[in-house]
Amino acid sequence: YQRRVRARKTDCVATVMLLHNPTHLSHVPDGYVDIIFSGHLHGGQVGLLTFGIDVTLFSLFRAFGRVIAEQGFWGLGKKRIYVHRGTGYYGFPLRFGVPNEESMVNVVSVSYTHLTLPTIYS
Repeated sequence: YQRRVRARKTDCVATVMLLHNPTHLSHVPDGYVDIIFSGHLHGGQVGLLTFGIDVTLFSLFRAFGRVIAEQGFWGLGKKRIYVHRGTGYYGFPLRFGVPNEESMVNVVSVSYTHLTLPTIYS
């Protein structure tokens, strides 16, 4: 990943990266891109989100000390990643309690000093 990401980064231009699998976030050098968009995990595909409970298949790994960014906006160091839940399913044809989504992202210049994000521990 480092060879591909070593493009010239300037303060004048926002840099965006598409990263298929969010579990590869640790391979992206800190500070090389402004925002990363990802997917792959389909939000866990099975969970209780539609019932108002923030639990998915991948969120259960947190009990074992493994945090996986399966959906939403996350941070790791200076990196910011948005993980899309997808519009279908992967593998087995099942999607329960984790609705699909269509997203529209407006990228604006803001200060991260007051932004609180879930943190991924590597």
